[in-house]
Amino acid sequence: TKHFVADLLDMKWEQMQEIDVYELHEVTKEAAKEGYTNQQKAKAEASERVHRLAQDAGPRLQAAILKCDAEGCLKEIKLGADVDMVHQGTSLCAWAARMGLWEVWYASAAHARHILFGQDSVVASRPAGGTLFAGHAFENVTRLTVDAHDLMGPTEARDICEHCTRLKSLCVEGWVLDCPEHDYSLQVYCTLRTELSSPSNVHIGVGTLTLMLLFCPKLSSLTIGNGNGIGSEGATAIAQHCQGLTSLSIGNGNGIGSEG
Repeated sequence: TKHFVADLLDMKWEQMQEIDVYELHEVTKEAAKEGYTNQQKAKAEASERVHRLAQDAGPRLQAAILKCDAEGCLKEIKLGADVDMVHQGTSLCAWAARMGLWEVWYASAAHARHILFGQDSVVASRPAGGTLFAGHAFENVTRLTVDAHDLMGPTEARDICEHCTRLKSLCVEGWVLDCPEHDYSLQVYCTLRTELSSPSNVHIGVGTLTLMLLFCPKLSSLTIGNGNGIGSEGATAIAQHCQGLTSLSIGNGNGIGSEG
């Protein structure tokens, strides 16, 4: 095709008049088709390279985390390692928090879709000058699961409501909120809820209770199941965040006490 175009440029007008217009059209069409095919092939090859890098990066990321190698972790995350992969009962993102690798925690959170803290998750310390879910790194997280007790405090609850704006599913200490609507985030969906019930015997901390109440600000009916031990702090949270309640049921074994 290049030679054909070059020949055209060298031709005189009389010679060009003798060229078959149909032939010129066909050559041009074939050249465009060939260019499109090459472009698609290049895109496919690039995508395959990225996929291979991401597959290779996963095991290396786990190894780097176990060695507390923050620089190695950041490198593999940049290469596309799957930070949603579950490792020893937690997502790799939560594992970084357990190890106190806060730069890795934020980098992995920015790529995570699901953050999972297993039952044995223990956060070594809080980030310097911040809290666990502060900052804008969590805007892409769509699922948050916290099975570890006492990990969720009122401050974490407020940070999740402020920063995890794309959540579709939230499970904290056995209490689950799901968004069945594809077009809504969990936060938007829950603002329409007027009734909320907790499970029983799951020991709901005040942070978890605060989180659920913040997600559902228009409640008129609230039921707290038996044996959750929300205590007087939980009663205070209900009084603070549920001004519009017309029905409240708190089961036995919640330790409200006279103060609550």
